[in-house]
Amino acid sequence: MSLSQTSDSSASHPTRAQDQFDLVRRLGDIVLKKQVAKRKEISVQVEALSTKLASDTEMLCLEAKQQADKLRSNHLHTMQVLKESLATQLDRLLDCLETIQDNSATAEATILASGGAGSVAAAASAEVTNLDMDELICRAETLTQANAKMLREGGYSYKDVQSA
Repeated sequence: MSLSQTSDSSASHPTRAQDQFDLVRRLGDIVLKKQVAKRKEISVQVEALSTKLASDTEMLCLEAKQQADKLRSNHLHTMQVLKESLATQLDRLLDCLETIQDNSATAEATILASGGAGSVAAAASAEVTNLDMDELICRAETLTQANAKMLREGGYSYKDVQSA
């Protein structure tokens, strides 16, 4: 073989460097196509996750709003019950105080009717009246303490009840 034949045959056949270049280019195209496909897949997944996140967020917001409404309703109901209970107990306290005043007036009238002589009957009547008054005062104190305890246990202040 002559040198001219070798050059002719190499011109018709690609060189090894050309083959390697073509191979690298084809591999690059394959890698690029795979990257594009992977990016599309990731984009679809991101879109699906974004949609799910928006849906979940909306659902959680709705649940939170419903719970807040329920708590608000329960709070208002509890406050109304406390207010009614306090009103009832205050009425009972006023009745006790009125009875105390009546008993005091009765004792005073008994003492005056006896002529202020300090008779045994007047003293006994005054003692009974004092016992009744002491009992009524104890009841009033018990009711007041019960009101305060009920407010403390409920975590409420007098202002809460007043504003309800």
